[in-house]
Amino acid sequence: MSYHIYDAERNPVSFDNERYIIHSFSGFERIPVMIDGSKLRKEGKYIIEIDMLEEGVAWLSTMGGDLLELSVEVKDNH
Repeated sequence: MSYHIYDAERNPVSFDNERYIIHSFSGFERIPVMIDGSKLRKEGKYIIEIDMLEEGVAWLSTMGGDLLELSVEVKDNH
């Protein structure tokens, strides 16, 4: 499993990130995923897609599978 980050216009910000190896998965389990927040450098809205993959073969979503999509907004707190 890994993730991709896009800006609000769906331009890639960070693609093909860290991998999380899952040895078995029932589909109903919770699996923690750490998103590298340093990749969200500017204020604005972002889309994070979390997707399963088989390394060297394909991303599950490119084969018709589902992915998890999160909307995130980064604000300057200064």
